[in-house]
Amino acid sequence: MLKKKSISDLTTAANCDSFIVSATPNRLNYNKSPMKESQKEDKVLVQEETGKLSDFKVFFSVLKGFCSCAILLVPNAFYNGGWAFTTVVMLTCMGLNLITCLILLEVSDKYPGTFSELGYLAYGTPCKIVCDLALSISQASFVSAFVVFIIQNSDTIVLHLWGVTIDHWILGGIVFLILCPLTWVRNIETYNKWHIFCECSTIAVLFTIICFGIAHVTEEGKPSDVRAFNSDNCVVVFGTCIYLFEGTGLILPLKKTAKNPQNFSKVMVISLCIFMAIVLAFGFSNYFSYGDKILRDSIIITKALPQDNIILHFIRMVYFLCLFITAPLMLYPSNTIVESYLFRKNDKNNHYWHTNITRTIIIILITFIAVYFEETLDRLMSIVGSLTCTPVAFTLPAIIHLKLVAKTKTQITLDIFLITLSCFILTFVTGHNLYTWT
Repeated sequence: MLKKKSISDLTTAANCDSFIVSATPNRLNYNKSPMKESQKEDKVLVQEETGKLSDFKVFFSVLKGFCSCAILLVPNAFYNGGWAFTTVVMLTCMGLNLITCLILLEVSDKYPGTFSELGYLAYGTPCKIVCDLALSISQASFVSAFVVFIIQNSDTIVLHLWGVTIDHWILGGIVFLILCPLTWVRNIETYNKWHIFCECSTIAVLFTIICFGIAHVTEEGKPSDVRAFNSDNCVVVFGTCIYLFEGTGLILPLKKTAKNPQNFSKVMVISLCIFMAIVLAFGFSNYFSYGDKILRDSIIITKALPQDNIILHFIRMVYFLCLFITAPLMLYPSNTIVESYLFRKNDKNNHYWHTNITRTIIIILITFIAVYFEETLDRLMSIVGSLTCTPVAFTLPAIIHLKLVAKTKTQITLDIFLITLSCFILTFVTGHNLYTWT
């Protein structure tokens, strides 16, 4: 799985996938093989890849990979938790995510493989299935956020230019008709030529939003309804922050493409710290520009911007194109995981259209969820963050590390702490969001 992310990152990671070979007890030349009963499986995955990216390119790949459409939810997260509480939660989630990424890299140094492969090595097929399921759902959830953004902003553009309102189910149907054939494309290199355009459009959107926030403060003055802590919705922030910072699926594929893998951990830490600074700057600037009154109804920050500005409409439409290009890449891991369980590739006659059908069904589900839960997107993303991203970000890396690598008392204690904390977050935050959902 590849998290949240840019065209170049997803293409690189997808192309460094492992190949399938028949398994024998001597195939995996590890110092100490964790596979005893699992060696009975028919097939195992073994990766083979050489480094390509310099430290500089790895730095920007990590930074671009995390900086996605999800960042547009950050100002609303500041409203839900208050600026001080949200900042503490974000810093905590980022720190914990760094720790789990580092311990996962420690595992991959000894047992090279993808995230799901490591789960298989540690606990066999059941753990691999859990890894695949969590990764698939979390990836698809990002496309749901894309669809909500496109629908809401399309409605704004049509209303201003033509003075009519289109039902959001109709707009969802139009988005579905556009996304479907795009997801049918098998060669994702087709989208690689667009990665510079997508990165530039993301930067333009963030810069424009900040500029309009500053202009709003200049005209209206500073809002008086900002809070350091909001006790009413603070629990929602936990899931949103985990959703924002979960990047486990991106790290291992990027490491495989690094020219200097010994420097990867250091480069990753620097890149994530800078991403944290960008997130906080974006959140603070918008929260102190608009305040609670406006952000309460603006789950995606673009809804708080002027609705009758031609420049904004143009930037919105450019970003639409970026999201339509990015969505098939975002769904690529989910599609391939689902198809690997449902179909056999040796059935060449029917495989293409069978997979097209499953990809169409996935788009239908994503579009339905996006439209139906549009007004409670913050709750939905928080539940996705706590229910699917928490296992991927914290629980699974910790239990894999505990099984395969942890030897010292410090390592074992850290793994048990992460497992316990993540299980608490998963149950409490998910349960609270479901119980208080209105």
